[in-house]
Amino acid sequence: MGENRLSIVFLLALGFLSSNADAVPQDYLNPSLSAETRAADLVSRLTFLEKIRQLTNNTPAIPRLGVPAYNYSTESLHGTVAPVESTVFPQAIALAATWNTDLMYEVGNAISDEARALFHKPDGPGGSLGAGLTMLAPNLNIYRDPRWGRGQETYGEDPFLTSEMAVAYIRGLQGDHPRYYKTIATPKHFAVHSGPDSERYYFDAKVTPYDLADTYLPAFEAAVRKGRAGAIMCSYNAINGVPACANPWLLTQLLRDTWGFDGYVITDENALTTMYWMMGYAESGPQATSLALNAGSDISIGPENWLLGWQYWRGRATMEAIDRALTSVFTARFRLGLFDPPELVPYSSISPDRLNSAEHRHLARRAAREGMVLLKNDGVLPLLHSEIKTIALIGHHAVDGHLLLGNYSGTPLQITTLSDALRKRYPNIRLILATTPDVARRAAAQADLAILCLGLSEADEGEKNDRVRIELPKDQQRLWQAAYETGTKTIAVLFSGGALAFAPEMAAAVIHSWYPGQEGGDALADLLFGEENFSGRLPVTFYRSTEDLPDFRDYEMRNGHTYRYLKGPVLYPFGFGLSYSKFRHSGLRMEGIGGDPQNGVRLTVEVSNQSEREGSEVTQVYLKTPQVNGPKWVLKAFRKHRLGSFEQKIVQIELRPEDLASVGEDGVRRLLAGRYQIWVGGHQPSGTDNDLLRAEFEITDPLEAAY
Repeated sequence: MGENRLSIVFLLALGFLSSNADAVPQDYLNPSLSAETRAADLVSRLTFLEKIRQLTNNTPAIPRLGVPAYNYSTESLHGTVAPVESTVFPQAIALAATWNTDLMYEVGNAISDEARALFHKPDGPGGSLGAGLTMLAPNLNIYRDPRWGRGQETYGEDPFLTSEMAVAYIRGLQGDHPRYYKTIATPKHFAVHSGPDSERYYFDAKVTPYDLADTYLPAFEAAVRKGRAGAIMCSYNAINGVPACANPWLLTQLLRDTWGFDGYVITDENALTTMYWMMGYAESGPQATSLALNAGSDISIGPENWLLGWQYWRGRATMEAIDRALTSVFTARFRLGLFDPPELVPYSSISPDRLNSAEHRHLARRAAREGMVLLKNDGVLPLLHSEIKTIALIGHHAVDGHLLLGNYSGTPLQITTLSDALRKRYPNIRLILATTPDVARRAAAQADLAILCLGLSEADEGEKNDRVRIELPKDQQRLWQAAYETGTKTIAVLFSGGALAFAPEMAAAVIHSWYPGQEGGDALADLLFGEENFSGRLPVTFYRSTEDLPDFRDYEMRNGHTYRYLKGPVLYPFGFGLSYSKFRHSGLRMEGIGGDPQNGVRLTVEVSNQSEREGSEVTQVYLKTPQVNGPKWVLKAFRKHRLGSFEQKIVQIELRPEDLASVGEDGVRRLLAGRYQIWVGGHQPSGTDNDLLRAEFEITDPLEAAY
């Protein structure tokens, strides 16, 4: 009999060990006690078999104690992925392109509303997959290479932008009640995970202390320290030889002891199995479970933790460690109010009519608009519908709504494509649809304007599906070429989860729409015809070709990954985005806080709209420190402003000492002596920064404190 089979036998035998079930009083039912106290009391009443079965994501009910079944796996990257219809917001990368933390909070708040509404439906599925309140989001991995298929789930390539958007989203998901969580956010995949996805079950990310602290960990730290995330998902991959889900430095020393995390850790699906079968790190399945438990993992997605009974019998898993894990996960359920009368839990009254409500559809449309990025405009936009008789609408993305959703999407009540939106709004404009080169050529030749809706789908990028090249697929290139050769004025609208390489000279205007969600068609029409203004900015770099990229498997950032370390020209830089309005930054003033920049600096700048068109500008602040071999410059602050016609606004931004600090080779942030440079404006620095404001200061005697 193999070890896995023996473990099941001993698990059944141990299941009859006694518990404290008859102890009184039943503190776990007392709402006046702390969640931790109640969780510990409940755990003390469980039999051993009950304990083991509660250490997986799909837990059975315990009727004798009034514990309902519960599933910890609800996907919610950009909407609740549930067995009923729910609002599908733009994919995460599109939300990042809004550069709007207030909007990100609203989206998180709406998604958690829908999760609560689903959970409390009278006929709701309760403990089934997708019906829980523990959300497997956000994805905080750094999108360091555009070939990674799952990059669409992230907030882009910059640690600071990722951190700010993540904290806002987490706060929206979890709510602001002092006692109860609305839902629980589960940032993932902790840590150092960004492809190749086909190798994720055995990939060993070789990473330096410098890159850990400078790139791969800041967003997770912000999620814990600032966002107070209630859970964390550990990743499949190893980090310098140790699997993330069995890494005591990562899960205990750093996460809990240093950052003060007080939630639970859940493994990625079957991650413990891969430690044995794919990595060879564990000698057996049971050993993988005890390695993970002892390192700081609490529950597994998948049944692997049922094997902990065998490890307990062999002395490799202690009851103390098992109870610690159980107390962590039950504390979460008490903080969600799942054992309390509904009248005590404010979120239990959220109505089912919040699911796919008109308010949420409007928010999804606004989010889609704010995330779309205008990359080029030779004056063709905005369109005047009164001057257009015929439009050639070319490409599957113009008519197939499912191509607008991206991965980990829920089930929308309806999806609006650009074709739908144009037919509804402008019935007098003739639309000629085309999805093949020959038909596209004839359609474009007959039209006043050709709108190309081109890009990718989950067949091209997604989970376990990386791209080999970042150029548009050949069939998409042929469609574009066919329309371009007719000489008809062409607008290219591109859909993908990351950077695409293309020839912008073949279009009068280029828009990147990402995967804009269920309201994508209406949002796009709003922008094309000038009913709304573009305000999206790129959260990733757009490269000229695949050949410009460094090695996909290389995790050392200094080898040319992302805008902070790359060398040479690009197609469109991180932070770039055009508008129908014209903005200007002026009058930059800088002062050291308390008269000394080692205490931080305060920046004051005037932002003005120098056009008649209302619009939104993103003020971006970049910093260059005296560090040798550090990044060329780093995003340190941003603000999005809505400005009316010729409106001016004074903006004040403070950079604290920790914002000015540099990461050393040992992974520690320190304030360095030397000259610092700051750039302020509507984009990142480049070789010609005539429209960027610049300031310099020097720190001569920095404090010894580390940050």
